[in-house]
Amino acid sequence: RVVLMTSVATPRPPRVLFMHGLESGAFGSKARWLSERFETAAPDQQVSAYNPLRRNGPMAACLAYVFSFGAAARYAGGSIGLSVAGLASAGLVPFLQWRMRVAMRRCVALMEVALRREKPDVVVGSSWGGAVALKCIEQGYWAGPAVLLAPAISARGVWNLAWPSFEPELPAAAAARVLVVQGDRDDTVPFERVVDLCRRKGLRLEVVEGGDHRLV
Repeated sequence: RVVLMTSVATPRPPRVLFMHGLESGAFGSKARWLSERFETAAPDQQVSAYNPLRRNGPMAACLAYVFSFGAAARYAGGSIGLSVAGLASAGLVPFLQWRMRVAMRRCVALMEVALRREKPDVVVGSSWGGAVALKCIEQGYWAGPAVLLAPAISARGVWNLAWPSFEPELPAAAAARVLVVQGDRDDTVPFERVVDLCRRKGLRLEVVEGGDHRLV
């Protein structure tokens, strides 16, 4: 059970700015849950790791990368073509890493605008959105309060190769106004990384025992 905290004394429900996850979008289950209970703004970040139609995601650029090198390899043929294909394979992970960092920067810029426009009482960030929220705090766009649900500061498995992992530098006053909610059986975000971050940065941590990435 998460209680949204706000320092604003007001008879109305807190105004929430929700930063959604990488694949959930602005109309996912968490966004709907918040909208049913609070005055909620959930801007669409236009991001996905897999959908090339989401303009802030990496996939359209990655597909263009693969098709371009593939066409060049077929055109060259022979040993040159094999060399081109090898070069493309070697460069794919660094290219994806770069595009994921670009995606993060674009989402942070979008949320900076949303923070100024919506003037929320509290920010709620889920997974990718939790990482975006941390970046917003780090860059001075928001100073809390914030509730971060399984913030994706890193990733497990193959995605760890390309994930824009980072170590946020948070002002102490803002860090004191952040609550992190993390499942100890999260199969997407490393539980230990989140616990360590909270310990070193002074973030309040609530552990959901048995909780996965969805906190259930």
